[in-house]
Amino acid sequence: RVALTSEAARLIDDMIRSGKYKELLDAIKGFRNGFVYGARIRAPHALVLNLVWTNAPYRVMARKIYQVTKRHSIALGCTSLTFSLLRAFLRKLHGGPQNWHSALAGFFVGVIFWGEQNPVTVQMSMYMLSRILSALLFILAGKFGWKFSPGAFRIYSGVLWMIVMPLFLYYGDAMQPSMRSSMRYIYQDNEKYSSW
Repeated sequence: RVALTSEAARLIDDMIRSGKYKELLDAIKGFRNGFVYGARIRAPHALVLNLVWTNAPYRVMARKIYQVTKRHSIALGCTSLTFSLLRAFLRKLHGGPQNWHSALAGFFVGVIFWGEQNPVTVQMSMYMLSRILSALLFILAGKFGWKFSPGAFRIYSGVLWMIVMPLFLYYGDAMQPSMRSSMRYIYQDNEKYSSW
């Protein structure tokens, strides 16, 4: 058995060194990295949310934490695997990398692995949208030579809160449920008393 294991390890090392299977091995490692990252991020997040906001028995909490962690981990792993394989396929098909390959592969993995609307995918979409908009702002600033003053972030934060507060108060039903729930607890439940 030990000889079989060391022989398998040698074969894998030979495959890696040969470079013939680089795209496949990169994709497999990407799956692993996505899976591990998903577990590292989602499990503690789900644990804290369940402990703070849920009155369910611990067994029920554990099952919910496991389910959302599994869903997130598998989705991130499959996203990385599929994205890498699609880009490798398009690279071979067109004789080299093209800028649009990553956009097309990104579209497909978004539709396939993140297209079902549930709390995890909605949160991921909001997370990505905020990062995309922020990155686009900095790209535009670089292209036009804009310099941000030290007080720019203060104005930026003010504008965000200027938008979110009336949005919550007058169109709260349109907001993402967990954000709406958090804001309701902080800004509306403070006006209701049953105890301190």
